[in-house]
Amino acid sequence: MPSSLHRIACLTLFLACAHAAAPVRIDLSPNGNDAGPGPFKTLARARDAAREVRAAQPDAPIDILLAPGIYSLFETLVLTPEDSGTPLAPLTIRSESDRATISGCVPITKLKLRDDGLWEIDWYALAGKKVTLSALFVDGKFRGPCRTPNADFFFTAGKAPATTDASGAEVDRTKTAFVYNEGEIKNWPDITQAVILSYHSWDVSHNRIASLDEASRIVNFRQPVTWAFEYWGPKQRYAVQHVREALDAPGEWYLDQSTGILLYMPMPGETPGKTSVVAPVLDVLVAFQGDPANGRFVEHVRFENLTFAHTNYPVPEAGIKDDQAAYTVNAAIMADGARHTSFDRCEITGTSNYAIWYRVGCQYNRVANSRLHHLGAGGVRIGNMASPATPAEASDFNRVENCHIHDGGYHLPEAIGVWIGRASYNTVAHNDIHDFYYTGVSLGWLWGYEPTTANHNLVEFNHIHNLGKGVLSDMGGVYHLGIAPGTIIRN
Repeated sequence: MPSSLHRIACLTLFLACAHAAAPVRIDLSPNGNDAGPGPFKTLARARDAAREVRAAQPDAPIDILLAPGIYSLFETLVLTPEDSGTPLAPLTIRSESDRATISGCVPITKLKLRDDGLWEIDWYALAGKKVTLSALFVDGKFRGPCRTPNADFFFTAGKAPATTDASGAEVDRTKTAFVYNEGEIKNWPDITQAVILSYHSWDVSHNRIASLDEASRIVNFRQPVTWAFEYWGPKQRYAVQHVREALDAPGEWYLDQSTGILLYMPMPGETPGKTSVVAPVLDVLVAFQGDPANGRFVEHVRFENLTFAHTNYPVPEAGIKDDQAAYTVNAAIMADGARHTSFDRCEITGTSNYAIWYRVGCQYNRVANSRLHHLGAGGVRIGNMASPATPAEASDFNRVENCHIHDGGYHLPEAIGVWIGRASYNTVAHNDIHDFYYTGVSLGWLWGYEPTTANHNLVEFNHIHNLGKGVLSDMGGVYHLGIAPGTIIRN
């Protein structure tokens, strides 16, 4: 027999649904026309149409319905507080039975088969601008840049000795240089675009070369690493990317950044015209841009049954430092000041960065029944590295549940399946998290015993497996940091 409280709750829900207005439908099609009455062609035009509806009918639910197909973005879709719905009148962006794809890529249609078997693309001309790449996606699969050695590592040959500056003071170089073995690093014609991947126990740095002392076999880098080279012992692992000489294995590609010519060495069975090749141009596909410090939020926005695919995160000119969990890296979906939003039955794949980051002032959001896979970095991040300045800027009461989060770290191996920083009252439940090179779930982000705004988080009934894979170490299925009253990790 239902309790009286249960009956009251059901009656309240019934009355709320009875008073909800019929949704206003905005149609979107890859063959649409933004200048016409609809269906529209771009998400930006549909968002603007939804704003017009909201201004005229603030109590009306709005459905942006995407027909099957690919919607390529050349600019981030930005949602602001004026895009907010209400509990009874949300903004829903969705597709029906056949899932639509929102992509940050440019399809590569004009390629030349060379006499040496490589595929050649004039990438800058195709992209319409100078875009450095972090990945290609061939038949939906992540393809990384050319690398040497292909499946193994080089090993450092020693620490770089100290030097003296103009005043005669000693200058330590253990964070800016190391000694390499003969022939592993060379003064290549394209050395200015080379990237040295250095493996530091639980993270990886992407180092740009400042200079090369071939006589002493010392390579000097443009910015220091966090952990000194060979801090954890001699023969530190490293590899070289983005030099033409390394293009020697099927599935690799090389971009000449001076000319924009992109070369790809096809895998067996791949043929021009029958193989899908796309290159990403955007790092962020969707951005929730609220202003939590001033009490302005993007609220009650839902994404349902959509695929988000293909983001770019190239190594900047200075390089990428060895930051644990790749905590400075952004995501395909970036959120500040998002509340009561959801991603339900969605797919996020083919990213070069994280999938979703609820960063500052994000509360009561939900990622559910979704698949996040083949990621350049990690899955979902909640909160920030520092404690929020005000309660409104906290990222609390969010949920990641019933998701399949797997195969990440292709570009940034130190990334994590689900990361919760200085945030509280979040739930990670009933997820299958696997095949990352580092940790499955991370909580806390405080190395010590001081009070922190990371407490009362719940991690339960997750299947977390296949981590590390011989690449990184010092990890956990669930990696907990700091004092966290009320946090529960179980089942």
